[in-house]
Amino acid sequence: MTPRAEVLEYKGLSGGAAEIAEALGVDYVLAGSVERSDDRLRLQAYVVMPGDRPRIWADEYFYAESEADQIPEDLAALVRKALTAPEAPERN
Repeated sequence: MTPRAEVLEYKGLSGGAAEIAEALGVDYVLAGSVERSDDRLRLQAYVVMPGDRPRIWADEYFYAESEADQIPEDLAALVRKALTAPEAPERN
């Protein structure tokens, strides 16, 4: 199954991030969007921890379309930093 097909399995679930986290057996869910305008990409990303404090990190980034291959690596580093910061909430 492709990553896109895997993600589409969860599209439209009424329980949102909490239902997705439960189905995947994870504590956090990464969500966001990518918008293209000419040769620029606007990435909005956020991490949610279902429960009392749903959004624990969010940010917006801009890339040239030619830099698209760098996005996954950059995003992984940013999320890792957000989840390991001293102020990050503890997992259940």
